[in-house]
Amino acid sequence: MLAIVPSLLETHMATVLVVPLNSLIMDYERRLRMMRVPYQVYILGQDLNCKDNLVLVSADKSQMGHWRDALGDLGRRKTIARIVVDEAHIPLITTSYRRSLEHFDKIRSKAAPLVLLSATLPPTFMPQVRKTYQLVSTTRVCRQSTDRKELAYVLEKRNLDKTGLVTRVMEIVGDQEQTWSMEDRVLVFVPSIALCVRLAQQGGWHRYVGAENVMTDEEQRTEYMAWRDGHGSKVMVATSAFSTGNDYAHIRLVMHVDKPFDMVEYIQGQGRAGRDGAAATCHTLVPIKKWKRSDKENEIEKENEQGILDHLYLYGLKRCLRYGATLFTDGIGVGCHEREDKEKCSVCREDPQHRPEEIQMATLPRRGITTMGRDGPQTFAEAMNRAKNLQATREIGQLKIAEKMKKALQSMQGRCSVCLIHRPQEREKHLLKECPSLRGQLGVSWSEYIDWRRKLRYQKHHQKICFVCHVPQITDELHPTMTKAKMDGVGCEYADIIAPMVFGMYHEGGVKRKAEECFREKWESENGFAGWLMGKPKGKSYSNMVDLFMWYMEETKE
Repeated sequence: MLAIVPSLLETHMATVLVVPLNSLIMDYERRLRMMRVPYQVYILGQDLNCKDNLVLVSADKSQMGHWRDALGDLGRRKTIARIVVDEAHIPLITTSYRRSLEHFDKIRSKAAPLVLLSATLPPTFMPQVRKTYQLVSTTRVCRQSTDRKELAYVLEKRNLDKTGLVTRVMEIVGDQEQTWSMEDRVLVFVPSIALCVRLAQQGGWHRYVGAENVMTDEEQRTEYMAWRDGHGSKVMVATSAFSTGNDYAHIRLVMHVDKPFDMVEYIQGQGRAGRDGAAATCHTLVPIKKWKRSDKENEIEKENEQGILDHLYLYGLKRCLRYGATLFTDGIGVGCHEREDKEKCSVCREDPQHRPEEIQMATLPRRGITTMGRDGPQTFAEAMNRAKNLQATREIGQLKIAEKMKKALQSMQGRCSVCLIHRPQEREKHLLKECPSLRGQLGVSWSEYIDWRRKLRYQKHHQKICFVCHVPQITDELHPTMTKAKMDGVGCEYADIIAPMVFGMYHEGGVKRKAEECFREKWESENGFAGWLMGKPKGKSYSNMVDLFMWYMEETKE
């Protein structure tokens, strides 16, 4: 309502609402249509109109140059009253796999007040919040306890493989479904697409996957609406893409199956339950594992992962689950025993005299409640200028990288990448499919190469990389920003350069040995090599494949 009400009252002012996930935008549109609130959704490449005061934009698009141009044009025609960021914690916890949100200070493209909304911003995250959003020194923080008395928390640890987990989920749902009313629903969260598909198929349930290459926007919308309206199953199996923002009121059971990725995502998922105020269960089913320390490098991501490891595997069945969740999110733990009207967690049901504050275990030191501090820019205009200066500095560095990469790619145009490795003196132009080196020196058929190339599948940690030519979309001069498309029929200026070259490098003993030495790797098989190419790159690299390509171009440069 902090975004919606002003847009109805302020006739000549616009409110921008930044939404981090497609599933959230879909939910907002449904609610706004139902409430008959005028709004517009920013579409890449299109201008904004002056008529609708509420402007919705995805977090990814809010970081693009065209959005800043479109918002600037709108700002010349009417006042931008405020920028509201929903689920403001997401840009902090997704930097390792959403590169587009890595420098979210770009949201400060107008000298306007910034309103950040989140129910899961732990106090210890607050210094990073200030830095990420370039908050002014007079920023005010409003907090409320995240404890919800209607939620009953259950932790079940079993020595089960994936098949056993699926069977157990079916049992739990089957035991409870007899008590559900027509409007009641169930959400089952899983950490992988494979497990999501398997559970949905076996249970005859709906599914929701955020990956574009698995489900389109329309398929997501269809599955969501069918589940919400009660067409087919009452159960939705989903990956973490569905754990934030969905506000269907009558969810009686939320399950987390297998280990959740981090504490914030876990608590977000549990927060979908019982939003009508009636009793609901948050059931966590995980395999038995040993507690460990997080090895994440990023401080926020490390604390976030350590939170779930501590909650499930260190304290586990020994400490009140409600206390553990509120301690992480609020900095102050609230136990089930503090009020009689709270639903009791499985630990407190087992031990009614349980006092969670008395449970002490050795773990990583965790900072106490942390305030925002008072340093920082004094005005909105100063905050905007700081953000723009940071952006300009970063863009200079990106331009240098893009220029270097473009020069390397252009030097390869008109040449066969495989022959460059195996027959460097060969200058004859030919199609890769007809490459004599592929059939001769490598002894590989065209179909065998294609089978290997299909293994090059990008993961969450890759951002803004063309899946056709494997060139990162650093700048539009290097490679234009791509929209959704299938590989068939998509043409790229630098197609058949990078992938065939690294394939040729693997099959040339001397080059391979040098590369293995440089990257401190040992590639025993084509599959293992493909896995490394698609693995998580070190530091700020875009991909291991690009790093290998650029290494060779530098190594052979005259």
